Amino acid sequence: MAAHPQRSDATLRRALGALLPVALLGLLFFVDFPLCPMRHVFGVPCPGCGLTRASGALLTGRFHDAFAFHPLVPLILPLVAWMFLRMTLVSAGLLRSDSFDPLDRIPTAVWGVLVLVLLGVWIARLAGALGGHPDPIDPSQGLLGGIFLGIFG
Repeated sequence: MAAHPQRSDATLRRALGALLPVALLGLLFFVDFPLCPMRHVFGVPCPGCGLTRASGALLTGRFHDAFAFHPLVPLILPLVAWMFLRMTLVSAGLLRSDSFDPLDRIPTAVWGVLVLVLLGVWIARLAGALGGHPDPIDPSQGLLGGIFLGIFG
């Protein structure tokens, strides 16, 4: 029985379409496009600021730089990578959406603790602990700070 070329073409198109957002994100990373909306609105880095740079450093073997950009990168990168991979495989039709996902086995309380740790690390870094934050904190550079200074400054 001959293979169905239309079926494989459709699967390839779905896979490429599913990878397009990941490729776009990668392109924005390489051209150093600012990705943090919180930083642009408030002028304060978000709890995840530094994770993109930390991931790039970790993947290229620059472990010291990775931890300086964000100390939780070894924990968060695999989770995010798996979620992107799974979404891509489901979007491409290569994996059923109801198939086993190991992240479903993680209790809600563990996810809650992870969020609290992320927020705790963020606050500690804003306060100068853990090497401080790699990005400056300047509310006047945020959209709201600029508006405030324009009105009251």
